[in-house]
Amino acid sequence: VKNLLTLADIENLSISPFQSCDLVSLIENCIEMVHAVYADAKISFSHSEEHVMGAADSTIFELAVLNLLTNAAKYSKPPAKIFISLEKEGE
Repeated sequence: VKNLLTLADIENLSISPFQSCDLVSLIENCIEMVHAVYADAKISFSHSEEHVMGAADSTIFELAVLNLLTNAAKYSKPPAKIFISLEKEGE
């Protein structure tokens, strides 16, 4: 319930808790967590650079991505086929 309330409140966040973080690493961590529960899920992840830095609240970003991946693995016809793409555009 706490995670759902946090996700629901994302739109009301101020920009102050945002810090530069490696989005590739955060997404890779989420993929590992989902694979721990849904080992048969086929998750492909492409990214434009080895490290894509972005301003984010890393905890909430990771929670949102984990939620999306978990739902995709849970509600897809097994084995789930999930594709994630991260591209850097401009600054």
